[in-house]
Amino acid sequence: MVYAQAAERAAHAEMKGLVFLALTNAIRKKGLECRALDDGMAVRVGARIVFEPDAMVYCGSRLPPGRRNSIARA
Repeated sequence: MVYAQAAERAAHAEMKGLVFLALTNAIRKKGLECRALDDGMAVRVGARIVFEPDAMVYCGSRLPPGRRNSIARA
């Protein structure tokens, strides 16, 4: 099911960028094999439930370059 959403405000977009940068910097500082992603990728948490967070971190192997916009929950 798709839900309509209002366009985001500038302050929200700026905050998403800052969160992404903070996550990326923390990952690099700790030397983790993880990656931060900004919005656009989705996380499947159930057979019919998918969330699209403003930012997320995944660890392990790099996703293939042609990977579409869904990551299954581990």
